[in-house]
Amino acid sequence: MTKKKICILAPFLSGKGGTETILCTCIQMLAKYYDVTLILANGVGETSWLHGLESDAVIKIIESTNKVSQVAQLLRIYRRQRFEASIVLSTNLLLLVHYFQKFFLRRHTLISWIHYSLNHEHTVDPSRLKFADYHFAISSGIANQMKNLGISSEKIYTIYNAVEAKQISKYSPNNQVCRFVYIGRIMLDGQKNLRLLFDSLAKFPEDWQLDIYGTGADTEKCKGYVQKLGIASHVHWKGYVEKAWDNISDVTALLLSSQFEGFPMVLLEALSYGIPVVSVNCPTGPADMIDDAVNGVLVRSMSSDMFEKSLIKVTHKQYDSEHIKSSIASYYLDAYEERLIGSLEMILDGRKIRND
Repeated sequence: MTKKKICILAPFLSGKGGTETILCTCIQMLAKYYDVTLILANGVGETSWLHGLESDAVIKIIESTNKVSQVAQLLRIYRRQRFEASIVLSTNLLLLVHYFQKFFLRRHTLISWIHYSLNHEHTVDPSRLKFADYHFAISSGIANQMKNLGISSEKIYTIYNAVEAKQISKYSPNNQVCRFVYIGRIMLDGQKNLRLLFDSLAKFPEDWQLDIYGTGADTEKCKGYVQKLGIASHVHWKGYVEKAWDNISDVTALLLSSQFEGFPMVLLEALSYGIPVVSVNCPTGPADMIDDAVNGVLVRSMSSDMFEKSLIKVTHKQYDSEHIKSSIASYYLDAYEERLIGSLEMILDGRKIRND
């Protein structure tokens, strides 16, 4: 039996983020049931994450920096293929494929799959979601944002993201020095809001160290800020490490101080290793994963006092690593595959394609 053709259409990806991780997982699952094409419509940075995916999907990278050439190449691909559905990770690309269909191509199902908070990311234009027939939401917060835009709940499938279950635990509650970890882009303010994290740690009354994995334009600015706070000796700058978790062990907690997210995979990854997490209750994602009774603390305000109190709480509690792992059972691969494939089958079997 011939497999239906599915396209995953993505904008530029750095090759170093959580989106790339979940794309690999998703493609490997979809390839069991569908003929998958991944199109990177605006090129890609680091390509190592694509290695091995060639056996699961046709991969097309549009490298040109000329916008007209990029559009022409993308249109050529769509004209040659007869996709049953396009899963689109960008509102700009969603609009573009809508116009392709309107003027050049036969209709097929368009599904949005946005990996950012709809109300906070400058690359997301929520008004363009109307051009999709259906929507994959990676968190309950994004699903609610869609409903607030007037999108029918019948068109929204909340599939979350997935993580592989881990056999080992990297949590250590008995460290003489509290060992905290941050993994992500280095931004003093803005989305990642490391200023809040540093201000909170500067008040923390116990001995501690913070290992920071990641890079960003604000690295030197952040180093200057921790120097100003007098905590520079506690902060260890690890830079970008491709497999950071291979270098991490004996952790007290993973920390996240973001002003907004889509679905922060780093929280899920930490929990899969049995590590408790402390995260601001930002839009969107952390509230889906964190249970204060089991696996960490959800900080309910952007206050350094509240964050510092949460750090004290998590360091004074003895967590059960296995309970932490089981608290995210619904995000492990088997459960995710069931949601993903089930949602796509429901869409394609009962679909209604826009005619405007």
